Amino acid sequence: MRVAVLNGYGGLLAITEIPRPVPAAGEVLIKVTAAGLCHTDLHLIDGDPAILPGFPAVLGHETAGIVEEIGSGITSLTVGDAVAVFGAQGCGACTTCLSGLENMCSVQLLSMNGIGTPGGFAEYMIVSAERHLMPIGDLDPVKAAGLTDAGLTPYRAVQRALALLEPGSTAVAIGLGGLGQFGIQYLNLLSDARIVGLDPDRAKRTRALGLGADLVLDPTDLGFGESMAEHQLAGACSAVLDFVGNDSSLATGRSLVGIGGMLNIVGLGGGSTELSFFTMPPESVVTTTNWGSASELAEVIALARDGHIESTVTVYSLDDVQQAVDDLRAGRVNGRAVIVP
Repeated sequence: MRVAVLNGYGGLLAITEIPRPVPAAGEVLIKVTAAGLCHTDLHLIDGDPAILPGFPAVLGHETAGIVEEIGSGITSLTVGDAVAVFGAQGCGACTTCLSGLENMCSVQLLSMNGIGTPGGFAEYMIVSAERHLMPIGDLDPVKAAGLTDAGLTPYRAVQRALALLEPGSTAVAIGLGGLGQFGIQYLNLLSDARIVGLDPDRAKRTRALGLGADLVLDPTDLGFGESMAEHQLAGACSAVLDFVGNDSSLATGRSLVGIGGMLNIVGLGGGSTELSFFTMPPESVVTTTNWGSASELAEVIALARDGHIESTVTVYSLDDVQQAVDDLRAGRVNGRAVIVP
């Protein structure tokens, strides 16, 4: 089978051929129909952090496919089933995993497709357990692949903020790319809050308005401070979801959080912010969101199948995977980059 491999940190993804794997007992072989590319993959390529277990490595942790072959002991799947792969795969045996929160497992990086084990930038992929496969029915796999991370992580972030989002409150999404666009939709679907989107890209701001944002602003505009005052945003927002996570976005997010509010760092921008009793409003919370649970992914897939959420994708062939990486780095990807083998 053909795969895209990374032969070392900082390198280019190269297409090569390797033997098609055979599933062992309890494993499932899927024929990959689509695999999303996200900024996490850029961090993995750059070795920031250097967590890949070895090289050559096959990335791709957002995957949809067709069940091709099943190992012994599989009871819930049949060959030909259309599935999405739950990416936040834990050990399945620790207390956290048994509670249903495999995304919080302390050893998950050792087992996750595309990080600890070969991922979806390939024609076929082994999935370690049937519980990691979610049926998608007739949902377009190109749209389904990105739901496993870009769709799931904002869903969990919004769910965690809902208790704060009473009528009359304000929720802010910083960064209106792939994750931020989902965040706007979930806020619109699940809350009565005023929804504000921040992004320097005019096209992304326009897209956010179409997805349900009430107000969009450019945080790099010279008049941004005046706009925050005009719209009563500074120090007054109940939930700020930062889908960027760099120094600048965190500084903006911190300035927006109100008393008892939440700043949720979702993006992996590598930034930091000062945190002390005197730099945050009383009883406010700074937190992070790490993907989501399998049950939350099932809810996201159901929302997509029922037409309640939509996603914008840019499709690349497996041969063009390095071009997809280059485009993502340069900010040229509209929505989510998806590799279709």
